[in-house]
Amino acid sequence: MLNTPPRKLSRCLITLFVVCLTWLAVSQPLHIAYATDKQGQATDTKIYLPLINKATSNATPNAPAPTATGQPGPAARLALFVDPTWKTSNASSALDAQGGQHVAFYYYESNIENRPTHAVYAYCPSQCDKAAAWKSVAFAQLVHEVQLKLTPTGKPRLLISTESTLYTGGKDYFYAACDGDCTQREQWTLTNFASGKVPGTALDNADELPQRAFALDAAGRPRFVYYDENQAVQTNHFGLFYTFCDSRCADKTQWHETLLTVVRWEPRFAMERVSHPALAFTPDGKPRIASAEFFPIGDGDPTLVYFACDEACDNSANWQKVSLYVRGAGAEPSADLAIDANGRPRIAFYQEALLNEQGKRLFYAWCNDNCLNAASWQQLDLGLGSMNGQEPDLVLDQQGRPRIAYADWTGGGVGYAWCNEQCDSTAAQWEHKAIETGDQLQAAWNVPFPRDHCDAGVWTSLTPVLVLPSAGNPQIAYDADYHARCFYDDNPNDNTPPDWHYELVMRAVRLISFTQPFNLPDDVPTPAPSTTATDVATQTPLVTPTPTVTPTPTQVTPTPIALTQKFALF
Repeated sequence: MLNTPPRKLSRCLITLFVVCLTWLAVSQPLHIAYATDKQGQATDTKIYLPLINKATSNATPNAPAPTATGQPGPAARLALFVDPTWKTSNASSALDAQGGQHVAFYYYESNIENRPTHAVYAYCPSQCDKAAAWKSVAFAQLVHEVQLKLTPTGKPRLLISTESTLYTGGKDYFYAACDGDCTQREQWTLTNFASGKVPGTALDNADELPQRAFALDAAGRPRFVYYDENQAVQTNHFGLFYTFCDSRCADKTQWHETLLTVVRWEPRFAMERVSHPALAFTPDGKPRIASAEFFPIGDGDPTLVYFACDEACDNSANWQKVSLYVRGAGAEPSADLAIDANGRPRIAFYQEALLNEQGKRLFYAWCNDNCLNAASWQQLDLGLGSMNGQEPDLVLDQQGRPRIAYADWTGGGVGYAWCNEQCDSTAAQWEHKAIETGDQLQAAWNVPFPRDHCDAGVWTSLTPVLVLPSAGNPQIAYDADYHARCFYDDNPNDNTPPDWHYELVMRAVRLISFTQPFNLPDDVPTPAPSTTATDVATQTPLVTPTPTVTPTPTQVTPTPIALTQKFALF
């Protein structure tokens, strides 16, 4: 059987795709992927995926996806996988003012057989479709998360989490910063500013939901939001914490944190829980947070929640929150938050299942004033249909118009939704387009099956990150997953049908750029969006008068890893 990492490998309903592909795949021969050299040409040495039998092939897995006649989506200007030799994950991308491309990701591999498990920062100043244009550095080991942001001057900052060296089932959080030549490892500082113990419920789908909890304020200072349930540090360190540093951030003592959620000790212990928060700032530096997974104390429904602080945000009493819409029943609701030039919040919210086959849809929510009052919010169904719109990434363009990248479940790739007029009203006209499909991914990389008892496979997508440059084409970085259906029969003579399940064969960070599709028709008819107001929570803003806490984690310095020259890009 395959060696797969001890992380969640598949998503619900993947059977619907694979069953449809089975009859196409039965007669196909075994395929093998090649690595490429720095110039993007096939090398003489075959680099095989882990545990795959050797064979010959002329496929080059990092070739850009072709733009076939009749395929949905605008013409791609850049389309590539960052590394076809190992599983990669947590795609993060940014463009600086000079057009330089910054990328971060980590290796999604088990800690066996000397497989890489570190994070990578890569940079390309121009001509980024050429592998020789890229340079990279590596950080840490046993990485589970990496988030990339750029300062106002275009310098990279990373948030990296690893398996904790202090607590079983915990995480160590690192801040990485560079102000020089950031393709040189010695120009970086790496600081372990916090450690915590993440509850198992938050780890179940952590690799399938977006990480948006790290941000820089207008001055380029790092801020991070994390949830902890740890009795082993600082005596009962529970709740959602806003963590910040204003200067000398390579010194862990300069990091401080504020508790944002309610912890009730009497008469019986209870606490609010939050998972996968998204952090953003108003133009004048006020923090705002949204999360699609807020679990209140008591029997109330989990909801989409919005947090705000306007002054002295190191004091818990100055933070308030309001519940907006019910979360829905399912494993993977998600939300992203953006703030317009007037400091007004906008949220892309993928709601999980509701009764009567409702939910499992993407909504755009907005508020123009008094946003700690749930009645001040409105939301609009963007018309993508059930299951589409997962893991949205919301970005406002220079005119404040919303653009959203999302996982396109129907097509197996990524989609793009936009609105150009009256976007913060029920009269908004939203459109959407498939930017890259599973078929195009298959054409770009015909992943080999792991064994001859696997008969079909399918590409799906996860956690897109949208970048809107001030000029030029939009970009999306995302994780592309390839699963194969494999059959297992312990005893062929017992007249029992073989067991089958889906194996993760490849997970690969994918980068694409594309022309704006504004003048193209929709890939499918878009039903008229409808407002949803029936599930707005009526609770008033909540105040958490809990004292500020300052972390004192133990410093850990991971050993840098030298990268081998097996990359598709660098």
